[in-house]
Amino acid sequence: MLPSAMLMTTTAKFRISPFVASQSATRGCDESPATRERTSVSAGIADLTILKTSRSAFSGFLRDAFTTLAETRDRLLATSMTATWTYSTEAAAFGPAWHAVRRTLLETFATHVSESVQHTLYAMGSAVLDAVADVSDIHIVMPNRHHIPIDLRPFGRENRNEIFVATTEPFGLIEATIRRS
Repeated sequence: MLPSAMLMTTTAKFRISPFVASQSATRGCDESPATRERTSVSAGIADLTILKTSRSAFSGFLRDAFTTLAETRDRLLATSMTATWTYSTEAAAFGPAWHAVRRTLLETFATHVSESVQHTLYAMGSAVLDAVADVSDIHIVMPNRHHIPIDLRPFGRENRNEIFVATTEPFGLIEATIRRS
């Protein structure tokens, strides 16, 4: 597992604070016959809890009668990411490739200026395809775990986006598959 200290070192020049839950995530793989001549090999990581405290927004989105999420240019971005990818060759160096995918996902999440979870998910998947030649496609699932500022006015205090609480309110289940063209 990539320690959070490495994420912090990588991102220090950007003045952001990304976090990875140290005991989260499960590594997986699957092998199945794609054709008579070829076997399809895929790998993945499930339930990787990640959060960043800055450079994340959610505004300018379509609204309807059921929209409850307030727009903001400064928010916590938290998710429990699951990613699965397919290798383009059976000759891939699976261990190093898996670590390269994980590192690329985390570094992109940490450094990307996010306009939305969808925006960051696409950037993460594209970065994996750019960085790891043996990956032919990647499917990423990132449920949006909302954290809202606590209202401190009853205590005579102002909360300047510093104290948050995780909500159990409905959240979006954002997912996409990015493939090489």
